[in-house]
Amino acid sequence: MSATSLPLTLRTRLIAAGLLALFASPYFLFTRETRSLNASTREEAGPYRKFVRLSDGIVSYDIGGPANGERIILVSGLATPLFIWDATFRDLTRAGFHVLRYELYGRGYSDRPRAVYGPDLYLRQLHELRAASGFAGPAHIVGLSMGGVITTLYAAQHPESVRNIALISPAGYPVPIPLRARAAEAPLLGDWLIGALGDPLLLGGLGANTADQQRFPEYRRNFEPQMQFRGFKAALLSSLRNMPLGEIKSVYAQVYTRERPLLLLWGDQDGVIPVEVGRRIADENSAVRLIEIHGAGHISHWERPDLVSPLLIQHLRAP
Repeated sequence: MSATSLPLTLRTRLIAAGLLALFASPYFLFTRETRSLNASTREEAGPYRKFVRLSDGIVSYDIGGPANGERIILVSGLATPLFIWDATFRDLTRAGFHVLRYELYGRGYSDRPRAVYGPDLYLRQLHELRAASGFAGPAHIVGLSMGGVITTLYAAQHPESVRNIALISPAGYPVPIPLRARAAEAPLLGDWLIGALGDPLLLGGLGANTADQQRFPEYRRNFEPQMQFRGFKAALLSSLRNMPLGEIKSVYAQVYTRERPLLLLWGDQDGVIPVEVGRRIADENSAVRLIEIHGAGHISHWERPDLVSPLLIQHLRAP
C-alpha cells in the first residue's frame, strides 16, 4: 500500500508524528539538561555552599566576612551562577564586610521551580533569603545586569532595608534587542528554539560578556556546569519574557536621589548592554556617578577586580 492510499486519518497522524520527530529531535540531540538537582548532586557544589529551603524552593548561597561587619548583598544577572562574584566576594570580605551572595532560582545549584520567573519571584527570593540567612536589617546591595533590575525594584519596595547601592552594567533601560533574543521571546517559536537549540545559541553568545578573550575559556568553564540540570533554559526564557529588562526607567528616577546616590560601573567594551546606556542614565540623573572600566566587558568586576573592588569598597563605606 502506498503512502497516498493510506486512510486520511492515518496519513495525518503519520505526518504529525514526523513533524513532531523533526521538531523534537534537536532537543534530544543538543540538550545538556540530563540531571536533576538533589542532595547528591548538590554535594558537587563544594563545601563553602549553603542551602536553604524557601517558599519557592531550595536556594544556593554563600556568606563570608566578619559577622559584625557591614552587610553587603550581591545579586547576580540573567544567567550567571555564584562564581561570577568570586573576586568581589574575596575583596569585600577581606575589607571587613559581611557578604551574602546567592544564586537566583533557575541558576547554578538553586532550584528551578515551575513558576513565572519575574519580579515577584525574585523579590520574594531575596526578601526570604535575607530573613533565613540572618541578613535582615539594612544592607548595601550590588546588582549585576538583570540583578540591577532586581536591586532597584527591591530598593523601591523596601527602602528601609537598603543602604548604599552599586550597579554593574545593569538592565532596566531600553536597549536594542538582538534578533536571537526577540525570537526566543516569541510564543511557541521561542519555546522550540530554547528547547532545541538553546545550548549552542547560549554558548555562542557568551563571548559578548568578556572583553579579554584570553579569559573567556575560564568564564565558559565555570558557566557550563549549571546547564546540565533540568529547567535551566526554561528559567532563562521565562526571565526574558517576564522581567522588565528595559522598562524600569521611572523606578531608577524614583530610587536614586541625592539621599541615595548610585555608583554605576560599566565596562567600556560591554558587548551585552552598551556603555552608552550608562552614559544616558548618568546624564538623566545627577545622583548617578558613572565610572567606565577600561578594557572590560559586561562583567567588569570579574575581568578587572583590581579596578572595580576598590571603587565598590570606597562607595559602600561612604556615610
